[in-house]
Amino acid sequence: MAEALCFLHHINVIHADVKPENIMLANHEEEPWRAKLIDFGTALNDPKNRIGHMIGTLPYTAPEMLMGAPFSHAIDIWSLGCVAAELLIGDILMAGKREAEIVLGMMPTLAASTPEEDSKADASNSASLYKVSDATGSMTMTKVSEKSPFGKELLVRDDCFILDNGANGKIFVWKGNGANAEEKREALQMADSFIEKMNYPRMKTQVEILPQGKETIIFKQFFNNWN
Repeated sequence: MAEALCFLHHINVIHADVKPENIMLANHEEEPWRAKLIDFGTALNDPKNRIGHMIGTLPYTAPEMLMGAPFSHAIDIWSLGCVAAELLIGDILMAGKREAEIVLGMMPTLAASTPEEDSKADASNSASLYKVSDATGSMTMTKVSEKSPFGKELLVRDDCFILDNGANGKIFVWKGNGANAEEKREALQMADSFIEKMNYPRMKTQVEILPQGKETIIFKQFFNNWN
């Protein structure tokens, strides 16, 4: 069948209805492995004129055809794959009576997460926020908020902040435009010390410097009111 489709596609013909009923054994007794592709009633050579029209037999129809998208000779390969799978498992691969049922059948079913997996995901997506300041005359690091999401107003332009997402391998250093040069310099050094203090793996923990106004989408996701 692959050879037959290869020839058809070489001469710019799409069969558009490859299915078991259209595959005929030429001579079951003398040539049991020789098959012929029959029924060219839906065959075409210009798919542009048939976009949005349902062609073929539903369980063997390619997804682009089901969704009314542009298609090519690749729809025949999809159909042949469905036939091969049916021969292997002994049942129709994409069973369904309507287009929606077939499309939903193509989507993988995700297993429900366990409480332990949910807990790990929550831990990796949580963060803490610290302020680095020398307002008292000495450089200090003060915890501003224990857990994300934070309010954007917590980031004061006259200071630097360290956002700890070390459980997910990320430490962010945010530098306010009004922070002095020493605060900006010390913030980076404190981030390195912070990694050691929290026992985060040095080679797997990334420190990202973010000047005010240059925040990334990943950084913004830890704030609940950042448009």
